[in-house]
Amino acid sequence: MGFFGGRKKGIQAAAAEERLSALQRLPNGEQKVFAQLVQNDPDSRVRLAAARRVKDAAVLQRLLQHPDGEIQAVAREGLAADAGRRLRSCDLSAGKVLIEMVAEGQLGDLALQAKDAGVRDLAVQRLFALEAPPQQALLSIAIGHGDDAIALRALAMIGARSQLKQVAKKAKSAALRAAAEARIAAQREEQERPSPHQMRTRRRQQWGGWVEEAAILALRSQWDQVGAQLAAIEGKVMALRDNPEYPPLEAEDEALLTRFKRSYALFTQRREEAAGALASCQAILAEHPDPEDSALRECFEQALAAVVDEQQQEALRAAYPRRQQKPAAAAESDEAEAAPVAAAAPVIWSEADEAALAAIEARAQELVAAEDLRATADAFQSLHKEWMNAVAGLPAQHPRRQPFLEAWSQFKDRRRGEREQRDQAIEQRVSQLEALVAEMAALVERAPAEGAAVAKALRDLRQRWRDIAPVPGRLGAPLKAAFNQQAAAVEQALASWYQERDWQRFAQVAPAEELCAAAEALANPEQPLAGADLLAAVKDLQNRWRALGPLPQGRNDELWDRFRTACDAAFERLQPWFAERDQERERNAEAREALIQRLSMVVEDIATVGLVGSPASRDHEQRRQEQVAELQAAWKECGHVKREQRAEMDQRWKQLLDRFYGHRRSQRAQQEAEFAENVPLKEAIIESLQAMVRDAEAAHAGMLPGRTLDEVLERLRQARRDWREIGFVPKNQVARLRASWDELNDRLQELLADRLQNEHEQEAAAATAKQVIIGEMQQLLEEERPDWFRDEVGALRRRWSDAGRVPRALFKQLEDDWRRLNDEFEARARAAMS
Repeated sequence: MGFFGGRKKGIQAAAAEERLSALQRLPNGEQKVFAQLVQNDPDSRVRLAAARRVKDAAVLQRLLQHPDGEIQAVAREGLAADAGRRLRSCDLSAGKVLIEMVAEGQLGDLALQAKDAGVRDLAVQRLFALEAPPQQALLSIAIGHGDDAIALRALAMIGARSQLKQVAKKAKSAALRAAAEARIAAQREEQERPSPHQMRTRRRQQWGGWVEEAAILALRSQWDQVGAQLAAIEGKVMALRDNPEYPPLEAEDEALLTRFKRSYALFTQRREEAAGALASCQAILAEHPDPEDSALRECFEQALAAVVDEQQQEALRAAYPRRQQKPAAAAESDEAEAAPVAAAAPVIWSEADEAALAAIEARAQELVAAEDLRATADAFQSLHKEWMNAVAGLPAQHPRRQPFLEAWSQFKDRRRGEREQRDQAIEQRVSQLEALVAEMAALVERAPAEGAAVAKALRDLRQRWRDIAPVPGRLGAPLKAAFNQQAAAVEQALASWYQERDWQRFAQVAPAEELCAAAEALANPEQPLAGADLLAAVKDLQNRWRALGPLPQGRNDELWDRFRTACDAAFERLQPWFAERDQERERNAEAREALIQRLSMVVEDIATVGLVGSPASRDHEQRRQEQVAELQAAWKECGHVKREQRAEMDQRWKQLLDRFYGHRRSQRAQQEAEFAENVPLKEAIIESLQAMVRDAEAAHAGMLPGRTLDEVLERLRQARRDWREIGFVPKNQVARLRASWDELNDRLQELLADRLQNEHEQEAAAATAKQVIIGEMQQLLEEERPDWFRDEVGALRRRWSDAGRVPRALFKQLEDDWRRLNDEFEARARAAMS
């Protein structure tokens, strides 16, 4: 029955599992069997597995019409691999089907290289319709597409500056290059502009300084001066808030504004209270109180204590009427009567008290910037007790009480701000958790139709849930319960997909075991394969292993370790061959280095030989071009080099070729410009020949009594000398000018035949001299090494140029013989050099 025959027998088994297992063991060459199973097998799993093994494009095309949607999807995937190559040569009708299958990365090449214009348009339409078109494809269209409108659309979708620079440098259209330059300038301007985060940080820094300054000013008592300063700060704060260049306010910005408004309100409240106290004192003074009225005096002192400005206090106290002097007896009587009332205790304040209070204030300032807020709050409570003891002898409104209270206020503001930030962060994390719960709930409906995608999304959602920082239990516990409930529902919905996936993985075990056995056979030292054949076989097995897909979890590590060990053993067999290949690549690198040096010599040989456009110059350039062509052919024939050397050598080689062909282009452009300048000069000579013909014809008719044919002949000779000295003209002008020149010369020769006999004799002598030169050249070519006589050949070439004009009948034959001998000499010289 044969090895494969046994496998085919399993295809006819009654059980679907046996047919599926036999199908996986069939080789790829059984395409007809796969096609029959797709159409005729009663089990959907077998049909789907057979469809995945189909590689024939015609069969895949027919499977697009299969009633099973999964088989249609498999057919589309199979056709996509070959769609790009087919689209390059197919027509529009076939392209409409294939264009949706081709990979996105190939659309750029198809838009430029497809033979059918309709296919190119389809590729462009699909590329532009993608949500995220490949940037390299857009770059190819922007540079190489012939339609500026399409190229501009592609340019508008390019975002990387490096690619925009390539368009600005390589695009065919000036409009495209200008548009790319404009995009680059706009990007540069956008990068130089501060980001919203930077603008927001700058605003917060400015506001922070102003808020701190306002908090300090709010506790001062210079009402007019501080009021003006706070009004100025308020103007700057509001101007910065309303500036449209800055981004919208965030919670931290709102907190800074709230702190500023609170400081401003505190200052306003203190100023109003001080104004009320001052008005009360002034009202008491306006009533002209009796200095002897102790109750009125006490009321005045209470109102005076509320006035925080010390200067105002002194002025009011000085304005209060003093008691009148009484006799000693009356005074003693008053003192006796007032004895039961205790006098106010004076303020006792020592340097030690000042030092202790300063130390407390310094510790309070340190606590304001402490990191641990809870420990700082406890420390402030302990420090507050010390402060109360230190300022016990000071009045309630004494200024030495304020620094500690300001530090305590700053700490409370900071703690309040951090609490608000913490609450906002918790609120944000809760929102993220709620969004994850909603996403998990959405996966339940997608699970039956999109098993693989839903399984991956399930893993991603669980990882994202773990990445979110913790939240308080009262908020996080309900969300965690809902998330786990939805995840369990997704797992239940994926149960059938998991089962099918496990069956598919189980079906891969037999092919994996075959690959392991094949790899172990290659690792056997008695295996006849060796060298490149063995390496290709191992790589083929590795590619087939990668194409297998996942294996059952319980067998995956075992089979992979077995396959990897066998491949490693096969690579051990290849080590001697690798060493030989490395040596060969080193030799190839040396050969390529020699070619680079030779090409460098040819590129540097840019000296002009003879006149521009002369035969010597053309021969020199032709030899250089032939040498470059030979070196390029030798470069292609050189074998591979090491990967780390390849890029550097290729770059040097390309740079030399770019220099050579760039110099050729510039030289040709210069030559064409010089040739174009010669056209009007030769046209002027032709016009002079036409005048000569008219004069000669008139002289023959006796109509020029003052002129002779000798004058016409002299003018003709001068015109011929001028014609030779002018040089060459563009190729598209040669035939026209030469025809006019020959026609006029022939006519003048007829009119001046008797006077041109001498010139004919000179042309005959020149022809004889050139024939002698040809004979000497033939003798040199008979030598074994004619390249040793390059100087003699150069002398013959100069004699040839100096020989002069030959008869027209002999001109072509002599020129052909001379060129043939020169070509033979150059060919033999190059052969001798190589």
